[in-house]
Amino acid sequence: MIVRPDDRLAFWASGGAIMTRRGALSPSRALDLFRFFGREAWACRAMGDPVGARHCALRATDVARALLAAEDWRAVTTGNDRAGSPLAPLRALMCDLSDAVEG
Repeated sequence: MIVRPDDRLAFWASGGAIMTRRGALSPSRALDLFRFFGREAWACRAMGDPVGARHCALRATDVARALLAAEDWRAVTTGNDRAGSPLAPLRALMCDLSDAVEG
């Protein structure tokens, strides 16, 4: 059994892997899930379902954080920087969202 760092998380990074309650995800599958949950959050919001929108937005955030943490771990352990990473736009988005919540 894989122990999650926080029982509320559906997605998290463990080393360079992206983990779920059912096992590991590839980075491309995790990015697909991020997009799916993001679209669902907007759809729920448009339908007047704030609870569904919040749930989907939180899952999208969990996936994004796991993707970025796994990439960070791989970059550190391989000695490579993240220059040219396909996740650079996601990293910028998460920084913008973090600033908006904190500010």
